[in-house]
Amino acid sequence: MGHRLAVFGSWREFTRECCEGMCFLITGALKSQVDRVWDAFWSGGISNPFSVVEQITYLLFARRLDELHTAKEA
Repeated sequence: MGHRLAVFGSWREFTRECCEGMCFLITGALKSQVDRVWDAFWSGGISNPFSVVEQITYLLFARRLDELHTAKEA
């Protein structure tokens, strides 16, 4: 059975469509940070929300790996 990924035009569209009925809300500074990251990926040509999450996960992994390496050198 095929799997279809929808492409959304904004983070708000993604959360409205995929997270409808879920009881969580991000506001304030965190929401602004998420919007800036989303805009950066969108401007770079990555418009699929699942690809954005995948890329963010990889970047967080790389950052943590660098932090551990730096701490080990000290």
